[in-house]
Amino acid sequence: MLTVDRPEYGDHFSLKHFSLLNALLGAFNASEVGSPGYVLSKYLLEHFDDLPRLNVYEVAEECAISRSSIRRFCQAIGFETFTGVKAAAYEWQLHWRYFVDYANEPGFDAYLSAHIIRMLSEIRDVAASRSVREFVEDLHRAREVACLASDFSSMSVREFQQAMLYGGKLLHVLTEGSGDPVVLDGLCREDLVVVVSVTGNYAKAASKQLRTLRARTVVLTTNRSAELHRLFDRVIYLSREDLQGRRSVYSKYGVSVFFDLVYSQYTRRYLASEPVRRSLEPGWHPDDGVLD
Repeated sequence: MLTVDRPEYGDHFSLKHFSLLNALLGAFNASEVGSPGYVLSKYLLEHFDDLPRLNVYEVAEECAISRSSIRRFCQAIGFETFTGVKAAAYEWQLHWRYFVDYANEPGFDAYLSAHIIRMLSEIRDVAASRSVREFVEDLHRAREVACLASDFSSMSVREFQQAMLYGGKLLHVLTEGSGDPVVLDGLCREDLVVVVSVTGNYAKAASKQLRTLRARTVVLTTNRSAELHRLFDRVIYLSREDLQGRRSVYSKYGVSVFFDLVYSQYTRRYLASEPVRRSLEPGWHPDDGVLD
C-alpha cells in the first residue's frame, strides 16, 4: 500500500514537494538540454533504483558537475542535501507497485473494462448527490477558487481550469511543478480550495499548509480515513469502496469524469444568458451566435 506516513520524508512532504519521482521528472521536463538540472535529473531518474548506493562524489564525476551544483539542484527540488534525496529512494518500490503491479493484472483488458463501467456508475451517483450540488454552488459563489493536485492528477485539473474560464471563473491551479503557494495566503472564508487526492496521500502530505488556510476546503478522494474529515470542510468520495493508497481507475479516469459532470451542472445552472442557453441546445453551431 502506498502511504505517506513515513519518517524518511520528514518536512520534505508538502504541497510543493510530494514525491521525489515527480520532482525529478519535473526538472527533467523543464530544464534546457545539457544544463546541470537536465543532466542531474536524467542521471538520477535512470539510476533511481540504485539511488541508495550512489554517493555525491560519484554523481559529480559521472555527470561532470560540481558538488555545489548538486547541492543547489537538491535544494531546488525540495531537499537540503543529496543525503535527503537518497532517503526517499524507497519510492522506487512504491511506484513500481503503483504502476507495474496495477497493469500486470491477469486479463487486464477485461479487468479495466469492468472497473471503468462500475466507476462511471458510481461517479454518476456521486454527481447527483446533494453534496456535489452544494459543491457546484460553492464554486459559483466563491470569490477565488484554487485547485491543488499532485502532478499525477494535474491534467484533469488543468482541463477543468480551461473549461471554467468559459464559465466566467479563472481558477488557480497549484501542483508540485507549477503555481505559487503564496496565492493561498490571500484567500479568505469567501474563497474555495479544492484538493484532488484520489488515494488521500497528497492531501495528507499537504496537511501542514491546509490547516492554516482561511478558505473553505474540499477534497475529492476515495480514501475514507477519518483524518480527512478533520482536515476538510467537505469530503467528496468518488467511490463506495475505500481505495486508500491504491491505484485504481479512479486515479486516472475518475477525476476527469467527475469534473465533466460538475461542469455540466455548472453550465446549466449558471450560464444563463440567451446565447449560452442556445449553445447548449442540440444542433447549435458557432455561426449561430457568439457566447458573451
